[in-house]
Amino acid sequence: MKVLIYARYSGSKQSHGTSVERQVEMAEAYAKAHGLAITEPPLIDRAKSAFHAVHIRGKMGQLLKRVASGDLGQGDIILVEMIDRMSREKVMRAWDQLRTFTNAGVTIITVADGARLNDATFDDQWTRIIEPLAKMAGAHDESAKKSVRTADNWQRARAKGVNMTTALPGWLNQDRSERPERVDMVRQIFDLCLAGHGCSVIAKTLNAMPESPAWGNGRSDTYLEWSTATISKILGNRAVMGEYQPRSKGEIVGPVVPDYFPQIIDPDTFFKAQALIKSRRFGGEGSGRRAEGASNIFRGLALCGVCRRRMVVTHAGGIRYLRCYGSKAGVCANKRGFNYDKLEEAVIKTVSEIQLSDDTASARLRGLQSEIASAKRDLETTQGNIDFLMSELLARRSPAMSKALADEEAKLESVQSRLDGLQQRLASEAAPLTRHQSDLTTAFDQLSKADKPGEVRQRLNMALAALVDKIAMTPNHNVMIHFKDHTVYVLRYRLKADLPKQKRVGARPVSDYEWYAGRVGGQDMMDAWAADLAALDAA
Repeated sequence: MKVLIYARYSGSKQSHGTSVERQVEMAEAYAKAHGLAITEPPLIDRAKSAFHAVHIRGKMGQLLKRVASGDLGQGDIILVEMIDRMSREKVMRAWDQLRTFTNAGVTIITVADGARLNDATFDDQWTRIIEPLAKMAGAHDESAKKSVRTADNWQRARAKGVNMTTALPGWLNQDRSERPERVDMVRQIFDLCLAGHGCSVIAKTLNAMPESPAWGNGRSDTYLEWSTATISKILGNRAVMGEYQPRSKGEIVGPVVPDYFPQIIDPDTFFKAQALIKSRRFGGEGSGRRAEGASNIFRGLALCGVCRRRMVVTHAGGIRYLRCYGSKAGVCANKRGFNYDKLEEAVIKTVSEIQLSDDTASARLRGLQSEIASAKRDLETTQGNIDFLMSELLARRSPAMSKALADEEAKLESVQSRLDGLQQRLASEAAPLTRHQSDLTTAFDQLSKADKPGEVRQRLNMALAALVDKIAMTPNHNVMIHFKDHTVYVLRYRLKADLPKQKRVGARPVSDYEWYAGRVGGQDMMDAWAADLAALDAA
């Protein structure tokens, strides 16, 4: 026999009180007085409303699934403080949820009054049904009144100008007064935008400022660095014009409230900035150059050897370069740019030609096979739950049962998708590395004559990811390719061997240089990193 304790509270404000401790202590005291041994740690839904059935996504939902799977059933007991801890939904929905437990043979004991709710009690004395129904109705009515009052209070607060949200823009204090240094920064961001600078240039400019004001998330004054994403959000935030959009749980719940916040940017400036941003986007007038379908084959693989941030494609003088994202924002010293097209050819040539070992493949395959076995077990369990719920629905329909069935069907789809993905990975990983090398060579040969080079580069990226863990790019022009068989090759930039020496190295054209590859060991790696650190110090 399993004996469980279930506790719940609705609001985050109650987290500072003793609601949970009281509920658990009452249940434990009841169990001790009646000779019941608690078999599991208490199941607690914290800050989960039973009126809106949010707790169904928490521990209560887990209990219902355990009933459906047969893990909880005849003779098992759940101790709760009062019946409204389990549900505050409409009476019949709350009743259906209770019946889900009692139909399976589970007894619900409300320790506040000692009532035992199960089929035997209801069959012997049918009038016992009335009491929990009445309590369910009272709990729902109480929550419904609170909900209506809360909504009405919000409407009145809006009419009186009372603070309607604590999620204020970062340039305001909690009393909605301006923070002058931050307001000046927002205005400077808009000025830079109107001067024709993009978000990345603006971020770099702000990060280079000697006394950039603190700018954390929400009310925090923690300052890390400006990013293009932060600049973009500020430029698109209509709160700078004083507007407030009421939301609840991410959804719009009312019309825009004008002049709610202090206006720090006039509408004319705001909309001019939006027009400039739109014109710089891909495909718009004034947008940066980008060849059709010019995908980056190093996406997800290339990273900075100094700060570990990703390498991104930039354009200068009609040439594509890979640069550290951190250096673009002015927070990384690795300012080296790598000619994308030359590096692409060199990496593919190196990866295609070297000898790779499949020694580590068996360990990867065993891990995937274990994950597949686990997914198959989940699939069988979920299918069993669905079969059980279908048979129950044929016998008696209830909203709670229908919802449980829908949840299990959604879970079945998710597990099946996970299993399909794992099996595809197994088929890909089981293939020898030489096959991926062949795929890489074939795709690269097709690149020059492809109508849609972007699609070919996506295939190149997939083939490269099957062979390589990461590609680290350092300021001393070293490109370290870390393969899945744990070998490391380094690409270095040098003058072509057949060219005559020249005193002024800087006078040579780019075509006089080439990439060359070599496998590196531990000491070679250390020497390469030492050279990179020296280059950083010199910079």
